[in-house]
Amino acid sequence: MLEWKLSGTTLHLIGEIKISQAEELFLSLRQLPHELAFLEIDLSEVSQVDTAGLQLLLAFCRSRSGQAAACLINPAPVFMRALNLSGLNAQFQSYLA
Repeated sequence: MLEWKLSGTTLHLIGEIKISQAEELFLSLRQLPHELAFLEIDLSEVSQVDTAGLQLLLAFCRSRSGQAAACLINPAPVFMRALNLSGLNAQFQSYLA
């Protein structure tokens, strides 16, 4: 299960970022206000993440680079472990605070 809440310019993701939640997360991210000049995505309460979740977050961050930047903050240990195992560290480097 995945929950999210927007507080100012910070999006808090809570729960699992996996393939089973990918569509839900994608639709939620599309609903975010486009006028936000900057968006922080707080990953401190992520309990699980798989490669589909990593790919979705990376694609989202890349899609905002031309308009309003996105920054991933407070990555949970499980998120960092998934990054290390997937070999996607270099791709995420510019988005991690």
